Amino acid sequence: MVRMSDRANRCGANCDRMVHACRAIPSASLTPVPCWRYTLVSQCRTAKSLGQLGVIYNFRHDRDRTAEIAARIEADHEVSQGWGGGEANLDILEKGFVDATRECYELNTTRIPTNLSRIGDLKDGDLLVMPHMPKQGCVSIHVVDGSFPECYRYEPEDVTHQNHRVMVRQSFGMGGEISARHVTLAEYHAQLRWLRLPVLPIPQYGAEFETIVRRMEVDATAEFRPSALDEFLLGVAVELEKLFIKRVRGISASGGDISFEKLCERLLTANGYRVERRNQYDGVGGDVDLVCKRMRGNTSIFETGEVTLFVQVKKHGDMSDAEGVKQVVAMQRAQPDADGCVMSSADGFTAEACSLAKRHGIALLGKRDIFQLAMQVLADLFEQ
Repeated sequence: MVRMSDRANRCGANCDRMVHACRAIPSASLTPVPCWRYTLVSQCRTAKSLGQLGVIYNFRHDRDRTAEIAARIEADHEVSQGWGGGEANLDILEKGFVDATRECYELNTTRIPTNLSRIGDLKDGDLLVMPHMPKQGCVSIHVVDGSFPECYRYEPEDVTHQNHRVMVRQSFGMGGEISARHVTLAEYHAQLRWLRLPVLPIPQYGAEFETIVRRMEVDATAEFRPSALDEFLLGVAVELEKLFIKRVRGISASGGDISFEKLCERLLTANGYRVERRNQYDGVGGDVDLVCKRMRGNTSIFETGEVTLFVQVKKHGDMSDAEGVKQVVAMQRAQPDADGCVMSSADGFTAEACSLAKRHGIALLGKRDIFQLAMQVLADLFEQ
């Protein structure tokens, strides 16, 4: 949900050959797409684009007063903070606020009132994250409207002690669309019990909450419901894949033990192949980086018992073209019973490369296949 502030009145809006070792996970299932919904309170205005977001704060509230605080957000576009003194005057703008609050609530330390003073640090566009608002297990996010002191007012007649008020121009999740148990907020939710102070900066979760808000601006129908464990695990897999590919693209293409070619060799040997020759050329267009052999899974009296695999290795960043496939196909002319494979760190292969590979039975292994095979090797290393 998006709420507009009337006070501001602002307009706005992822070979029996080696390829069989790859258990491909569909891209869609490996990409957790967080969901949100937003609704405009005032239909006669459009929401102002959020622009540059500021500091993100965890903003606790009195959960016994959740319903009335939620109603105030809807009606007055302001969030409430407790420790306001009730009938006592504990205006943050007043001199001696910290000591007065400590005395009023008979606190042993000034920790809470000192923390409440952070309201004075609020700037236009800062985000206030309210856990368990509008209900248990949910999270709402509010965009501060104006910088302190413009965004703040003290309500002297609130006997429920919710005297501290902060103006907000937009609110997200007030319909219960954002669950704290969604995969995007898993780490935040795990630490929530220790985020006890009323107004606490949480920059460590800034990327997660900004991602939510940015998506809310453009997705009017999706929801951000509790996630299953598989979604969390797939999200971790996506992060690991990105890190792995980034590191792999940063090493040498060949030469030395830490190179993409050596990595591909390791993946091949881990899947039952042995490397017999390297950098083989036929002088008429055939060119492969690795010539490998492997015992067939089920031999018969009609088979030699071994299969040859020609491998072309390409350390690319975007797309791998058809050149590697052509080089393998050319090598197969002299040995038509050999299998062929192109291993690339690229995001994918061009249409020409895919078409040519399909016609000649060449296996194409891209970045996800390389990652999955590497994870198998890593699992074996952990068992050693």
